Amino acid sequence: MGSSAALITSLTAALLAFFGAAVLPTSEGETAHGGVVAAAGGEADAARSVRLTHHLAQVAHGLAQGKVGSGFDVCAAAYGGMRYTRVLPETLRAYMTAVEAEEEKGDGEVAGAHAGGVAALLAESRMKDWDYTIAPFSLPRGLRLAMADV
Repeated sequence: MGSSAALITSLTAALLAFFGAAVLPTSEGETAHGGVVAAAGGEADAARSVRLTHHLAQVAHGLAQGKVGSGFDVCAAAYGGMRYTRVLPETLRAYMTAVEAEEEKGDGEVAGAHAGGVAALLAESRMKDWDYTIAPFSLPRGLRLAMADV
């Protein structure tokens, strides 16, 4: 798993939570600000927030890498252990191209001046355009997996 994917996904989640754009659950079922997920909009809002985090991180990671990869590492950083069928490269490339076009319109303006255009790309209605599948996965009971970097 790529450390750059984990970093970008974590940073994306932290920024979304900080600015109140996402309700992200902790392992204890609370939100990042200590409220219970159910009180902060319920599981549906938490699921939407994780999906938004995943999509933003995929676009950011693709732009940072300068290419469209499988996206598995970003997806694993957002969702944890799962089976994943990737986003079609054309789908992700279209979002990356749109973000780059918004940046070119900036003409040296401060970062975020065109955030509305970028946000529109990832609006709830557009998040359905993403053509990937995710299914929970865990190793069978009693099986241990060890990894080494030589």
